[in-house]
Amino acid sequence: MTNKNKLLNVYNASAGAGKTYTLAREYITKMLETDSPNNFTHILAVTFTNKATAEMKDRILKYLFAIAYPDSRTGNDVNFLNDVKKNINITDDEIEQRAKKSLSAIMLNYDRFKVETIDSFFQSLLTSLAYELGLTRGFKVELDDKELIDCAVDHLLLSLGSNNNQALRKKVYDYLDCNMDEKEDWKIARELKKFANKYLLKDKVVNNLVELERYTDTSETDHIKELRGKLNAEITHYKKQREQSIKNVFDKHFMNNEYNFSNEEIIQKLRNELESQRDYIKNGSRTINSIIKYVNEILDGTIFKSYAPNKTIPSFIEDKNALSKKGVNEDIMERLHSLMCDLEDVRITYSDSIRYNTSQITLNSLNALSLLSAIEKEMKALSADSNTFLLTETPHLFYSLVKDEDVPFVFERLGTTLQHIMIDEFQDTSRKQFDNFKKLLSELMSNGNDCMLVGDIKQSIYRWRGGDWNILHNIEDEFKRNNLSNSVQLNPLTTNYRSHELIIRFNNAFFVNAAHYIDCKIAGATHIENVIEHSDWDCYPLDDTQGHEPQLMQKIVDSANESIVIPKGRVCMKEIYKTVEQIPKHTDGCGYIRVELVKNTQRNSVYQSEIMDKMYQEITQLIKQGVHCNDIAILVRRNKEGEMIIKHFAQIESNLSNNQHIPLTTAEAFMYSSSPLITSVMHAIQLAVSMHNYHQQETNKESKSDASTEKVFTPIYEQLLRKDYSSILLHDLKDEALQERYIAQLENFIQTIKTEDFFTFWQEAPLYEFVQHVVQSLHLYALDEDAHLKQAAYLYSFMDDVIAFVDDQGSSIIAFVEYWNDELYKRAISTHNDKAISIITIHKAKGLEKDTVMIPFVNFDLQDASEVVCAPPENYDEFKEYKDYISYRDKDNNEGMLPFIPMTYGKEMKNSLYCKDYDEEGDMQLVDNMNVLYVAFTRACNNLYVWTKGSIDKKGFKEDKTPSAFNLILNFVNQTPQYLTDNEGWVYEYGKKMTGNAKKEKVIKQDATKIKNPFDTNTSPDTIDVKLHQSALDGIYFIESDEAKDFMLNIKSERAQNECITLDEATHRSPRERGILCHELFSRINTLNDLEPALSSLCDDEFIEPYEVPQLKHMAKRVILECNEKNEWFNGSYTLYNESDILIRGKLSRIIRPDRVMLQPMDKKAIVIDYKFVDSLDEDSLKAKTSKYRGKIALYAYKLKQLLQLDDVKSYLLYINVESNDGDKPITKIEQVPTYDKKETNSRK
Repeated sequence: MTNKNKLLNVYNASAGAGKTYTLAREYITKMLETDSPNNFTHILAVTFTNKATAEMKDRILKYLFAIAYPDSRTGNDVNFLNDVKKNINITDDEIEQRAKKSLSAIMLNYDRFKVETIDSFFQSLLTSLAYELGLTRGFKVELDDKELIDCAVDHLLLSLGSNNNQALRKKVYDYLDCNMDEKEDWKIARELKKFANKYLLKDKVVNNLVELERYTDTSETDHIKELRGKLNAEITHYKKQREQSIKNVFDKHFMNNEYNFSNEEIIQKLRNELESQRDYIKNGSRTINSIIKYVNEILDGTIFKSYAPNKTIPSFIEDKNALSKKGVNEDIMERLHSLMCDLEDVRITYSDSIRYNTSQITLNSLNALSLLSAIEKEMKALSADSNTFLLTETPHLFYSLVKDEDVPFVFERLGTTLQHIMIDEFQDTSRKQFDNFKKLLSELMSNGNDCMLVGDIKQSIYRWRGGDWNILHNIEDEFKRNNLSNSVQLNPLTTNYRSHELIIRFNNAFFVNAAHYIDCKIAGATHIENVIEHSDWDCYPLDDTQGHEPQLMQKIVDSANESIVIPKGRVCMKEIYKTVEQIPKHTDGCGYIRVELVKNTQRNSVYQSEIMDKMYQEITQLIKQGVHCNDIAILVRRNKEGEMIIKHFAQIESNLSNNQHIPLTTAEAFMYSSSPLITSVMHAIQLAVSMHNYHQQETNKESKSDASTEKVFTPIYEQLLRKDYSSILLHDLKDEALQERYIAQLENFIQTIKTEDFFTFWQEAPLYEFVQHVVQSLHLYALDEDAHLKQAAYLYSFMDDVIAFVDDQGSSIIAFVEYWNDELYKRAISTHNDKAISIITIHKAKGLEKDTVMIPFVNFDLQDASEVVCAPPENYDEFKEYKDYISYRDKDNNEGMLPFIPMTYGKEMKNSLYCKDYDEEGDMQLVDNMNVLYVAFTRACNNLYVWTKGSIDKKGFKEDKTPSAFNLILNFVNQTPQYLTDNEGWVYEYGKKMTGNAKKEKVIKQDATKIKNPFDTNTSPDTIDVKLHQSALDGIYFIESDEAKDFMLNIKSERAQNECITLDEATHRSPRERGILCHELFSRINTLNDLEPALSSLCDDEFIEPYEVPQLKHMAKRVILECNEKNEWFNGSYTLYNESDILIRGKLSRIIRPDRVMLQPMDKKAIVIDYKFVDSLDEDSLKAKTSKYRGKIALYAYKLKQLLQLDDVKSYLLYINVESNDGDKPITKIEQVPTYDKKETNSRK
């Protein structure tokens, strides 16, 4: 529990330790500390993903409901309540009443329930502080950073043809010269986008954008050219010295200072001597070839780019007889040995040249810097044009304000008084995000308010998007400046509620051992002793009766060899993993681990197929033994591995005679590109575009179409459309008559595309209407129903994405097709298959738990040479003499420093000015990949399967030369040989396989008479009828999602405004606009006395013009009086909630906003009203226009009754005639909507 004497409670929550439970407990404790139902408005809880936000909200509401209503509680809820009561000294009745009031307040003010993502929080801050930050009105945050960067690259490339951009063209060519490979399919745009996205989203770059702009301003001056020249001169000087040293060696050994041989002649002379002794040299030709290769690389300079020669040369240099057999010519071998020693001295001297390596790296970075600066300029211009900026820039923009401002001012602009901040997944916080939060945290702590951080360094796997685990690791030091370090309390959560005992024991031992292994490698140890014995981890007691101490890690620390010393400034893995040891909730002796080492082959596909075959066999056995498919997950590093598994399993099943099928699901399985309906739409649109291009070429023979356009838009789309459409008919639609009808409709559509009328429609139609025309013409909504495709969700989501594209980028059909090809095709809809095995990447699996987890291909490198880093140009004390390599003087003779050094992580950094960055990046990669392994291994509850591959020699499996996950596994398996059940195949097994539907603990079944908790995600959601909407526009009928309906209303409204109207009509709003305005007016009214202030505020907020006030006042007053006469709805006798967010739970939770909710809490009654502004109160007209709203408001009332446990909730539609000029007739009509009956609906279903 929280230490009340500490102002910042930091929870180190290892995997499965109940992190979300702890957050919910602390949140609810703060909420119920006093009897104010609005305490939740003073708490801010942030996390990093929408999924985690939804989970946290669900958990808080679930537990709060259980506290409020005792009859809904399960055993877990009772435990939670007891935990909360430890910090709140009130009676059970009091805590229940507080929970009811708080729950009601949240439900009716859901927008003030501040549990959100960190990005959402900073966006709301920017909105509140837009004026102070100098942001223009209507600014927008670009949520897709990659999209803006890609667009900037496209603009950059388009501008290269201008004569005014010769300098820019040179920047691009210089970069390409340094990075272009020889493949014919090399794509400039693709590679430049990849390059820009690698760098421009990194904190070190974003932090230095001002310096980057300064560098750009002087990048074409003589001063920067002077820096280039200085670096080139150093490189040239180095190469000349190196060549002279090599020449001196060969002069000495071959020609007595009269050396005139060419390189080829030297190699041939050397080979002739060696070949004469081949029979007397160990390994004969292989050794000769190694020596020749070494000398060749010395001569052409390639060896100076590698780290060391192969092992033949060092062994020969160490012992001149190492290569000799009896009978060898000793004079030749003596001369050869002397030559090799001298050449190796040259190699070491020039490979370790700090001057050369620094000059080469810095020179290469100048090209990259110039290009980055040009792309950043394009981004800035695009952002200015569209009034947007990058999502990654929001923390930096906010920091530019708060670093010099009073924090209370920020809180004031937020519109609330925060008293507590809770940050989840704190290990993923970036430095700039924390710098902002640190000011807010320090302000609250200085005022005596406590805050909370929850995180786990071992689960930090998002460094690529800015996460910095060092902040959590050094959290006490972060608050020393504010004299608050003594207010920080560290709380390790050591109990694992997820996994069975043996899974926990295995992970405890494996990761303690792995941390020790990596530390030994960092320290340069050649031999790693086995410190942990089997009895240490398999048998020691796991309980918390005496408090849990990390016994295994402590034994390693106590037994550490004094020679194993981590160099200063390097990472210590034992320190990072000091909290890895956990105790199980139940010491039941259950759990199963199987680790299999597979022999490496030269072809990856061979060993991969072997692993997938073994995995298929294991899954088949588990299913036969009663394990459900949805209780199994397969974790992979990359999506392409998941695709490979799906294809391989399908291939296995195609050869089976028993029709066996293992259902698999991935996020990619629900991408738009996997839906034949959506691909049919896109192929039809692309066919239309193709025909449009063809039409243009035919009408203008002299015009030359852009080559890239011809490549993208070709008539092949007609074939693809036929293929997609026909596959639906053949595989899903069994009725032959319907098949013929749909084929005829398809052919008719294809012929229509080729007509002049369609070409005219193509030119004039907005994108949204054009897409809807395609959907309607192909009769896709009917086809979906007739063929039982159940793909309406794809169409809904797709049409909403069309709207989003129109809003952001306009109505260009060609641009939309390009957007589909680049990005949209891989977007997935939100869904799940609860009867299939999940294939998921490890990064997406964070937070997941499954009974059985299988992890194939666990042989990835722990240090990835392709990782890109940005090394800052720091003046390291020991390298002051190299300052000239990163500095220059501008036109005013002011010293300038390179803003950062973009480079690819490689061993050449080790002996350069950037050696510290090399060590730091290497260590960070070790931590990143160790953490990936930890996240993967800790997802399993019952069974954990791991497959890896390695090379074999005579002694068995041998370690990889570079740090790898395989090395960690091999080292552990070697230390526990008693669990090897198959020595030939190296199968490691621990524990007994758990089959059937085994669970960690029994689920407590609720009694039928108890109240159902509507926030319990483990219960079945309510089933309600959902009907497809169809709207008409110029004779086109189409299916719609909610956003699509709103969009079409906008189109209609805009058309009405564009039509020719009289001056008198121009003073009137469209019906929809008047409806929106009236909704806004009545949202500000409780009683008749509120009418005039409400109208005044509408004028102040520029909703209406003063001349509109009298008419609106007259109409609203009549509504209020008529309603009070019948129902007293506007007399102030109710607790009122106007336009408040209310959470509706179901398969897909969503927020609703009833127009008016009126509560009588003491009587447990409520009324829900939905305004409908119409042009006539005719009964038939109302029935036709508003039938779809009746079910919706009835559902609102039902959900409100369920959530707030009310006895009686009535729902009404209040029709208001906004067009009436008849002063005698009523302008309102009230319709009571029948109560929503769940049982009746289910019986219909």
